[in-house]
Amino acid sequence: MTATLGKLFYWSDSLLTCYPCRRLVVIPVKRLLPIACALLLLGLSMHLVSPNHPLIPSVRGSNRTISLVGYYPSGWNSSQPSGSNPTITVTQGDTVTMQLSSGDSLPHRFLVDFDNDVNPADTTDCPATDPCSGTFASSTITTYTFTVSSTITPGNYKYICVIHYPYMVGTFVVQAAPTPDFTMASNPSSMTFLQGSSGTATITVTSINGFSGPVNLAATVSPAGPTPSLSPTSVMVPSGTSATSTLTVSTTSSTSSGTYTVTVKGTSGSTSHTTTITVVVNAPASQDFTIAASSPATVNATQSGTSTITITPLNGFNGIVTLVDSVPAGLTCGVITPSSVTGSGTATVSCSANAAGTFTLTATGTSGSLVHTATASFNFVDFTLGPSPGSLNITQGSTASSTITLTSLNGFSGVLSITGTVSPPGPTVSFNPTSVSLSAGGTGTSMMTVSAVAGYYSSVATGNYLINVTATNGSLPHSKTVAVSVNSPTSTTPPPFGVGSLPVAVLIGVGVAIAAAVGVVVYLVRRKPVVG
Repeated sequence: MTATLGKLFYWSDSLLTCYPCRRLVVIPVKRLLPIACALLLLGLSMHLVSPNHPLIPSVRGSNRTISLVGYYPSGWNSSQPSGSNPTITVTQGDTVTMQLSSGDSLPHRFLVDFDNDVNPADTTDCPATDPCSGTFASSTITTYTFTVSSTITPGNYKYICVIHYPYMVGTFVVQAAPTPDFTMASNPSSMTFLQGSSGTATITVTSINGFSGPVNLAATVSPAGPTPSLSPTSVMVPSGTSATSTLTVSTTSSTSSGTYTVTVKGTSGSTSHTTTITVVVNAPASQDFTIAASSPATVNATQSGTSTITITPLNGFNGIVTLVDSVPAGLTCGVITPSSVTGSGTATVSCSANAAGTFTLTATGTSGSLVHTATASFNFVDFTLGPSPGSLNITQGSTASSTITLTSLNGFSGVLSITGTVSPPGPTVSFNPTSVSLSAGGTGTSMMTVSAVAGYYSSVATGNYLINVTATNGSLPHSKTVAVSVNSPTSTTPPPFGVGSLPVAVLIGVGVAIAAAVGVVVYLVRRKPVVG
């Protein structure tokens, strides 16, 4: 080995840069041979050791970037708000990238004193033991990257500038690396099924902190009953990832119903973790059926409404359901068609009522010991009409009126047409208005006028008459009878020649005719010449 000796060496990245050269040690080749053999044997032994049982625990660190600016003599980062020589904290296994620059244009060199000798003149263990950078004197950033070995004992160390020690010194904290481990989880965390059935869940084993290796799985159940099984029973978990196994929980028809807890335990060496799954086993439900009956739309009294009866099976029911109904007073129903349903299906029943009202029909379905009922509501609406007064007395040649009142029953609504017929023929009848619109719960009126006025040469005979008043809405009519009595005019002296039996207009006309005839006769007599 040859070198030029001087007061200072300025070899870039040399351990001797900017240091006085005091001695140069040359190791003879014969002393290097035993060392080389020892290193070769150590490398072979490490290669032969199983990766699942490393000599040194695997540590997975993170990447850290730290910036330092050198100032002499005030210290590292003295111009920063955080203050001079900030504490640097890392973890075993971390890869640290130092961004280094000079803030005062002086040369600086960064070193972490892991061997605690704090001897800037002794740099023979740099960078093998103590990480150290090259010399930098520029404000341009120089990067230096090193890894904090897992063999570094956790604790507090110093980082320094080897050129300006002891002025530029800070604390370098090494924390212990997290212990490699794994977690376990079940998805789902609970399951429910019937006796004689089974359920499955996925067991996931996840690496944390760089764990890798096989994890043996075993499942137990409490209390005894269902049977748990795992496939596979051992999983290989790569570092930073996860592995899964399928848990199956099986039952027989004799397994007691209830709630059970299945515990899955994962073991790797001395490390173990568990996850639990809640299992609910239910007894199979008995076969059964349900019955439902629909309520038909509202209809007018005397009309029919139809209800549909529906049978729905439960838990595989396929029996014969016989149908009967219970009919309340005032409601008339036909037979249920069909009278029985097998498994599932529908039947219908039609009902009517002669009066307004709401009626509840009960339908019963029976299959062996199974009996169920359902109800249907039938709503019928109607109206009433009433004349006021209910009878009329009319003098020949005059008129009389009666108010026809229409009333909604049980929510009836609609337009009613009003007509009237007279028996025997004689008086005439009219209505105003001839139709009335009723709202639900409301009333309406129409004025009925009866006339006993006849023509010039005829008259409405005295006597008793009946007027049939009818209000109609579609196929729903209602009628009332009004009695009418036609009387002759009242007089103390009966008129001659049966005048009382003649209409007033006729009598007036006859009188006018007689007067005219008399006038003509007188006129003619006066114009006849006098004979003398």
